[in-house]
Amino acid sequence: MDTSLILNGHKWKLDTPDELLDRILDVAVCIKKREDQLRRTTRDLRTPVAKYTGGDDGILEHLL
Repeated sequence: MDTSLILNGHKWKLDTPDELLDRILDVAVCIKKREDQLRRTTRDLRTPVAKYTGGDDGILEHLL
């Protein structure tokens, strides 16, 4: 095979189809971790934001 793959500015020398598959799976794992981190961060911010903007007691209610 003897080809190269460029991901995120890194150049990977790939000699076999299995190496290409390994790199693809590594990237998929990285994407999944970032997606999970974004989901957790969004969930963790939802309650404090609701506290400051929601209902009659919301601190920022007058700005909406």
